[in-house]
Amino acid sequence: MRILIQRLALVLAVTFFSLASSCNQDTPSTPSISAEVEIDGSANGQQVTIINGQVLIVSLASNPSTGFIWEVSEVDGAVLQQLGIPRFEAGTTGLGAEGVQIFEFRSINSGQTELKMVYIRAFEEDPEPANTFSVNINVL
Repeated sequence: MRILIQRLALVLAVTFFSLASSCNQDTPSTPSISAEVEIDGSANGQQVTIINGQVLIVSLASNPSTGFIWEVSEVDGAVLQQLGIPRFEAGTTGLGAEGVQIFEFRSINSGQTELKMVYIRAFEEDPEPANTFSVNINVL
């Protein structure tokens, strides 16, 4: 009888540990949602859908040595909030090098907004844009 109880205890222990280890195995994961969504000038005129809380990164071709910079001309601040000031990344190390001007926005509420940007010489009085960029943002 004692041997039977020991064997039963052993079988129960093995079964328990087998079940416990199978519960800890990785289940197939669902695709994760990136914290950032990146777009560039090719998104001009398009619609982009992002999830509330995601960061939208907008990279636009720029050459500040010409006096032109990109500026936000329209956006609903209740939907997208600009994070800091835009930064410039040069394509090469030479003086006057072209590159990209990068803007970051965080989606802070569900809704829709049109993000409009203009490429202007900000120091001029009533500057006429040399280029424009517009994208419709849908925040879920």
